[in-house]
Amino acid sequence: MPNEMSWESGSMKSCSVLRIGGVGLSWLLMIAAGSAWADTIRPGYTAVKQPASGEASHLTILQRIYGGTWTADPVHTISYPTTTDYKVVLGSITILASRIADSVSGAGAVGIDGNNSGTIADQLWHDGSVEAVAEAKFAGDNQIFGYMDGAGPSKTFVKLFDVKTTSNGYTFQNPSSSVHAFTSGSPPTWRWARARSLTDLAHIQSSQNSDNADGLDHMVTYQITSSAAGFGTRYLLFFEDRNIVSGESSDGDFNDLVVEVRAVPVPVPGTVVLCGSGLFTLGLIAVVGHRRNR
Repeated sequence: MPNEMSWESGSMKSCSVLRIGGVGLSWLLMIAAGSAWADTIRPGYTAVKQPASGEASHLTILQRIYGGTWTADPVHTISYPTTTDYKVVLGSITILASRIADSVSGAGAVGIDGNNSGTIADQLWHDGSVEAVAEAKFAGDNQIFGYMDGAGPSKTFVKLFDVKTTSNGYTFQNPSSSVHAFTSGSPPTWRWARARSLTDLAHIQSSQNSDNADGLDHMVTYQITSSAAGFGTRYLLFFEDRNIVSGESSDGDFNDLVVEVRAVPVPVPGTVVLCGSGLFTLGLIAVVGHRRNR
């Protein structure tokens, strides 16, 4: 069963409790300073800063996961390099990585199956059974991937898997992956989240800004689509794991944890699902040279 912990008053399945009191002036000043994460050229999107020395950019991570030499997509890119869309052409196949808006008033949830219409933002997600696989980690902090059910106000963190790695990069110890069927709500709705540990409640970051200690965005998303048959729709989630509060150093490069998620058929009870075996079809693996070192 997934592990759970909560920020709410009271308790839930032996969950820990955290009550956040008044907001001081220094806290408010730090949040105001963090507004630099917003892209002033592309409203509704969070700006991604250049990575720290020795860490990988989003472009480098895309190339490592899917292969080929990626470039900024001039058709879709409005603000380079902070909210860039990318693409790669591999023979007759094109793969696009398109940023999804982060904070747009009235935006709908993202359909995990890619069946979206109207304006969407990556704070809420809905529908279906999901396979999630850790793809990259560039952070000193421990990483646990999971979710929060519904749209709130509950902030109960449900662990899906530990991101097991001995160093930064792309190599993980199994199982840094999970298949999970979401069933809460109609349609099922949730928020993606990551945590430092199951006891450090101050360092849970959710895809929904209002869940986070600093009230800011801590996850940016690319929708990954391809002309290859059977590729389907998948998403890359890029997390920033430090809060914009006094005493913390958040660099805003959104590469601390990278997870690929995609819709999969609902698991049949009593069957064994092998995770981490790769999200590509074998034919596409042969084309792009996709590598998963697990």
